[in-house]
Amino acid sequence: MRTWTEQMGFPYVTVSRRPGNASTSFVAQQNRFLKNQAVQAPQTVARCVWSVPLSYTTGDGGSGIAWLHDGNECKCLPKNFHKVKDFMWK
Repeated sequence: MRTWTEQMGFPYVTVSRRPGNASTSFVAQQNRFLKNQAVQAPQTVARCVWSVPLSYTTGDGGSGIAWLHDGNECKCLPKNFHKVKDFMWK
């Protein structure tokens, strides 16, 4: 909870399939969002990371949560994750 209460701004997360193993893993990357970029934030951008839950659902109805604790992480998902349709990634 500290990452949400003691840092200025909010995380925005981008998710993409991992090259070479796209059916079972993805890369999630977070960056800091500030509504007013002119505000001088006390923390440097490199130090601002949040613990972010990433929920997912597979094509056969399975689901789960993967946690993003660092700025850039690779996550492995269940084997049936390949059933997620491509349009869900766009």
